[in-house]
Amino acid sequence: MPSVCVIYGIAEGRHVGVNFEKLLKQAGYSLQDDPKVAEIIIAHSGGCYLIPENNRANCVLLIDMPFWPRKSLFSSFVQKFFRDLKFSFKFRYKRWYIYKTFWNLLYGLNIFRGVRMYRGKKQNKPWGIKVPKLIVVRNENDTFCMPDLDQLPFVYKPQLVDLPGEHDDCWVNPERYLELIKLGS
Repeated sequence: MPSVCVIYGIAEGRHVGVNFEKLLKQAGYSLQDDPKVAEIIIAHSGGCYLIPENNRANCVLLIDMPFWPRKSLFSSFVQKFFRDLKFSFKFRYKRWYIYKTFWNLLYGLNIFRGVRMYRGKKQNKPWGIKVPKLIVVRNENDTFCMPDLDQLPFVYKPQLVDLPGEHDDCWVNPERYLELIKLGS
């Protein structure tokens, strides 16, 4: 099976994506820390702006990339916070929400990572990415990615996928995304 690199968003890391990484290993994928050598790259949220141009990936999966012109990041964060609370109580994910939020706070202290994402966005990453299979996913309740995926300014047309769920759905329901990887690789 191919190697996979997961590039996490601004306040994320392995502890947040533990279920996703576990599922990838169970499916036989090897995890790779360096996106330049991975055969599959999965990027979530701000991690979409950290994909190196000189990579050898055959498949890149971009999940809920933060791009919504004329909408502030602050309002997206506020909306996400309240949606997360509502979601965690509605579906009885209180323990998961507390666990995830704890790690979000710790990972969020890495200011340099946020600066790298900001620079990547200013350099127009990943709009010009050219790989054999580029898949862009937006969850229906995402507060960071604009609903009309056809308006995303990609140079090379990606496969566009709408899925149910919130911004962090990939950490709760990784099976949906594994299926997209299998189809794309």
